Amino acid sequence: MVAVRFVVAVRFVVAVRFVVAVRFVVAVRFVIAVWSGRPDGVGEMSLTVRSGDITLPDRTD
Repeated sequence: MVAVRFVVAVRFVVAVRFVVAVRFVVAVRFVIAVWSGRPDGVGEMSLTVRSGDITLPDRTD
């Protein structure tokens, strides 16, 4: 029973960290888009997640 609780706790912590990381990346991209005077880039914040790493697609404008 303790092992099950441990696994659930670890999964919860990993999920929370992932959500925080995604929100941070989105916030940073939003600030960069606003500062660079291109708020049109705000709408295209698609994230590609590969093997645990968060990579942002290159801008094509």
